[in-house]
Amino acid sequence: MITKEQAIDTLKSLGYYVDNLWHIDDVQQNYNLDNDDAYEVLDRIMQSEYMVSSIFEMIDLEVKEIENE
Repeated sequence: MITKEQAIDTLKSLGYYVDNLWHIDDVQQNYNLDNDDAYEVLDRIMQSEYMVSSIFEMIDLEVKEIENE
């Protein structure tokens, strides 16, 4: 079995952004949900049209800023 750090390092080496990970504990610290429901909350948020479009919009803004430097 690999450690969390090894998994993160592997994903990062493959080009995935993993410096900001969310955990079911982030949901459960404020809400009394079981693990499956807490995961579903995160899943719905991360896959929402709003979240995805916001991330791509921010990527566009950051790239334009880098190109203008």
